[in-house]
Amino acid sequence: MKTTSCLRSTILLAGLLLAGAAAPTWALAVPTVSVIGDDGQPLPMTAGQAVTVRNVRAVVRLSYPPPGSNGRFTFDLVDATGKSASRGTSFTESCILQSGVAFDQNLQYHGNQTYQAVVKEYAPEDTSCATPTTTTTYGLTVAARVGIAPPTRPFVLSYPSVKGFPLTVTNNPGANLNEIHYALNGVVGPDGDLVAPFRFRLASLEDVGEATTTTQLDTTKPGRYTVVARAIDPSGSFSLLQPYRGDAASPWTPAITVVAKAPFGLTTSPVANFSDFTGPDYTLSVKVTFPGTPGTVSIGIARGKAGGTFRSLGTAKISSAGTITKRIRVVGNGKKPYRLRVSYKGSAFYLPGTQILRTSF
Repeated sequence: MKTTSCLRSTILLAGLLLAGAAAPTWALAVPTVSVIGDDGQPLPMTAGQAVTVRNVRAVVRLSYPPPGSNGRFTFDLVDATGKSASRGTSFTESCILQSGVAFDQNLQYHGNQTYQAVVKEYAPEDTSCATPTTTTTYGLTVAARVGIAPPTRPFVLSYPSVKGFPLTVTNNPGANLNEIHYALNGVVGPDGDLVAPFRFRLASLEDVGEATTTTQLDTTKPGRYTVVARAIDPSGSFSLLQPYRGDAASPWTPAITVVAKAPFGLTTSPVANFSDFTGPDYTLSVKVTFPGTPGTVSIGIARGKAGGTFRSLGTAKISSAGTITKRIRVVGNGKKPYRLRVSYKGSAFYLPGTQILRTSF
């Protein structure tokens, strides 16, 4: 009887030892996952939930508490379609042993959406990371955007160096380019972009951390311009000579209107130009600085280099090519100084102005 009891105890002890030998000698540690926020500070991420940032180059950081464990893991960022969205080195094929070292995964922006940081854990003997024991996802919503605001007053184009008008853009964190589309009397399409034809500008940001940038939009014509903008952050090669067609772009801003006006001026100022020099009848021929200036001008004449009263010589129409032609009669000996006054009352997008031309009759 005593022998039987001892035998049972021995069998029980052996069973416990065998059970202990079969139990895993490792345990999965709980990782800490965070994303570097728009202000450069880490934001904690929780499994199954999403945090929102604007940074199109967000960095997701994963670390296991030291000394970690013998388990292995892989780490990747994917977009909403399941496509990898990791910029540069991906940890999906590394099959890394857990340790106290932090691993940074850089986001490759595929547009505004919710990305997933996917962490898969494996047994230590699974050196090829073929069979995950757990799969955990952490959501990252990227809501990139830029901002543009209409000027508080019309912009006046310059002459003779016509440079268009400036546009200030509030940048998005991480983006290295702003794309701007603008058109005279432009129309916005269903996707928020302008309906062709339009002009475009890809403005490179020298410092991706700067809050705002000002870009010059080239144009020589006054009028009412429609403008939209967005941030882009392409990863591969693309042409700066055509609009961007990839998916690494934020939504278009709401359209704004910029009014550009042209000042009145004459290309021959301050000297009068005549197409003939046989008096007493002369043909005044001058051009406005901005072709397309509509309407008429009034012309007056006064003797001397200064002072005196201008006598009206009537009006003249501005041609579609911007030419003003006026036949005038002046009786003189060719040596007396005169001044011609050419005045314009202005129109919707052309400012009023007066030019004084010097000559002699």
